[in-house]
Amino acid sequence: MRLLQSAVRWIYPAECSGCHDLMSEEFGFCGKCWSELGVIIGLACHFCGAPLEGHSDGGVEVCDHCLAYPRPWLRGASAARYGGLTRTLVLALKYSDRTELARSFSGILASKLTSFDVQDPLLVPIPLFWKRRWSRRYNQAALLVQGIAEKARVDMQLDALQRVRSTPILKDLSDAERFTALDGAIKVMDQAIPKLQSRSIVLVDDVFTSGATFSSATNALLSAGAKEVFVLALARAGKNA
Repeated sequence: MRLLQSAVRWIYPAECSGCHDLMSEEFGFCGKCWSELGVIIGLACHFCGAPLEGHSDGGVEVCDHCLAYPRPWLRGASAARYGGLTRTLVLALKYSDRTELARSFSGILASKLTSFDVQDPLLVPIPLFWKRRWSRRYNQAALLVQGIAEKARVDMQLDALQRVRSTPILKDLSDAERFTALDGAIKVMDQAIPKLQSRSIVLVDDVFTSGATFSSATNALLSAGAKEVFVLALARAGKNA
């Protein structure tokens, strides 16, 4: 097996997931690209992970957006800012079949998962409407969940949620319109209910913008008997991203 892996590596050398420069390990980033990802460190919002200025006074830090739209989940985190290289790679993951990027980001997301300090979490991806899933051929959130689950060695349920209706393109909507559009748009699949009851659920998606999608999914999970819900996003976007 090691000989086979060495042969494959010789034919297809490992590349940086951002710029494709040669690297010693697969599914990683070179120093330059890592510095351009905008990884969120330091003070961040308790509910969405948006970076905050200043220093913590020891209390729960909440951004203005989460104050304006109270969250039904217990805590949230985002791995990076949605801009620059991260935005380019998120769009490549979603629309250009760069599915390997889910593995590239799994380490960053797994480290964010540990910040929740929750025992035996169940990872659940935000679902796509079936038409969008059919045209794209995969759900990028599900790929992220698989990468995190492998890295962190935690449980996952890929088919726990379903979008019961299509929604308009959210980037064209205001925050209030997004919440109206997503209200009741996501439900828990009947066969998944026994597994998620009384569990700590971690919802995963690629981008956190208004939080409307996360809110709809969280409300569905709590109504179905989940103990508590956390949210984890690859990127935290600004308004109308």
